[in-house]
Amino acid sequence: MEQRKAKEKRTGKKTRGKTPKEPTNIPEKRDQYNFTDPESRIMKTSKGFDQCYNGQAAVNDDMVIVGAYSNSHANDKQEFLPTINTIPNELGEITNAVADTGYYSEENILKSQKQDVTPIISIAREKHNSFLHNMLADSPPSDKTNTVLGRMTNKYKQQRR
Repeated sequence: MEQRKAKEKRTGKKTRGKTPKEPTNIPEKRDQYNFTDPESRIMKTSKGFDQCYNGQAAVNDDMVIVGAYSNSHANDKQEFLPTINTIPNELGEITNAVADTGYYSEENILKSQKQDVTPIISIAREKHNSFLHNMLADSPPSDKTNTVLGRMTNKYKQQRR
């Protein structure tokens, strides 16, 4: 507020926009807080917005849950490696990890490879039956790409052929 007043005095013009108000300790009618479960948060769902947790599950080839946890993070990008790490060592060595587009990041690819886990993460949403169009139209993948995204794209193309 002091900077705003100084600028108005210096320039001789009124600053555009609403004048900011001093913050108060009294909550406004629109403010939201969950008193019964303060660790959850409001997240976007298929039905709008709801008070939620973000659940993560790791499953084996037979679709049996072998690791799981929940948190209040709305984005899944940071959850790929922690989900893998929830799997107990007694279940054996993890060699591959499959995930959808929400988990794709260069960091997840590189860090999982350092743990000797082959990541198979979708790089983008695809239209229905687009794989057929890609198989018929695309040329064979080039091994000369240097980016993580390029290598993951080539990996998918090679497995389809």
